[in-house]
Amino acid sequence: MLGGAPEGEQYAREMSAWDDVRNLKELLCVSVAEDIDYPLAEFSSLKGIMSEVLGGGKRLGLVGMGDIPAPILGQVKAAAFASDYHVLVEANERCAADFGIDQVSCISDPYRETHGFGSAIEYVKDGPPRSTHPLAGTKDLSVLAKPDPLVSVRMLDRIEAARAYGESSGGTHSILGWVEGPAAEAADLRDVITFLVDMMQDEAYACELMDLCMEVGIEFALAQVEAGAAAVGRAR
Repeated sequence: MLGGAPEGEQYAREMSAWDDVRNLKELLCVSVAEDIDYPLAEFSSLKGIMSEVLGGGKRLGLVGMGDIPAPILGQVKAAAFASDYHVLVEANERCAADFGIDQVSCISDPYRETHGFGSAIEYVKDGPPRSTHPLAGTKDLSVLAKPDPLVSVRMLDRIEAARAYGESSGGTHSILGWVEGPAAEAADLRDVITFLVDMMQDEAYACELMDLCMEVGIEFALAQVEAGAAAVGRAR
């Protein structure tokens, strides 16, 4: 397992199905000055890892979130990819076969739970869907719908994707489910800037909203696991 965040190495070793965990500076999401010391982290070299792979001693498992490759590669239109799990599953399975990807994903966009809370979704032909923000003009949580993963149309669509992968792949691929993290979902509900202001000016409200989002996320994640997902990713 290749990662770029030194502080995540212990987490990866505890949670990953792979026992070979490496850190690569090339995978860091942020720039790190060369003179910063990470006493608890060891970095492998990309050249060394590629030598192992090309020498036949190792094989890299290839995984991807799946919300980008299929539409960009022209497999499907983005609107269909985000609105119909049949399209998402077929397109990602084709990508997995074409490129030797070991994991197929249920993610298409971040607005599954948001729609369950009552947002309106606009599907875009060649781009990700757009969503309204149900709490953009109010802090009243009572205006939100109560998301039910097995009833809300878009949440259920993702669950059905996990189930469909299991039925078609026969266990040959890892299935990745997806939920929004509490801060990410709160920002979807309030709008990003509004929620950032909430965290500075009304911490109690921000925490209450994130608690609600966490409860929904856990229920949604468990439903995807029940449907066949081997792991569930979480947006920060």
